[in-house]
Amino acid sequence: MSRRTRRTLGTIAAALLVIAGMFFGGLFLINATTGSPTVDNSPVPLAGQYNPPEKGPISSVLNLEGPWTHTTDKGGVFETTITDKTIKIVMKTPTGTSMVYWYGSFGPYQYNGVEVTSNVIEEGTAVLSQSKSKRFVVGPDTLSFSFTAMGITKTVELRRA
Repeated sequence: MSRRTRRTLGTIAAALLVIAGMFFGGLFLINATTGSPTVDNSPVPLAGQYNPPEKGPISSVLNLEGPWTHTTDKGGVFETTITDKTIKIVMKTPTGTSMVYWYGSFGPYQYNGVEVTSNVIEEGTAVLSQSKSKRFVVGPDTLSFSFTAMGITKTVELRRA
């Protein structure tokens, strides 16, 4: 590996740490939790596979297509777009830098209260999340997921834009 390549990789890694720090600034002091981590051993569907929703506690189906957003305490933004088969989450820093955090499978018609598993789509899109799947919880006006950076996990609650 050339010296220039190592320097570039180091710069990229440092930038990602700074961005994660901006999103979680102060989280270590304010939201630190104790206890042992939990492990989810439920089966994960194959990448790109769409699993239709099971009936939730409320029988009305919600159409989740369109733009969703969440703004952090530090001014960062999660801009999310749901189409007929995918969900794409772009993280934007307060300074305007943006990166794709998640790009995965997603069915836009879901029941309120269900948990939807999205599988990463690996079609040339680089994503910051290193997970192969991500779970979303559907609410009547919200869509939430867990965001992890530097070992800290926080729930992000998206709302229609």
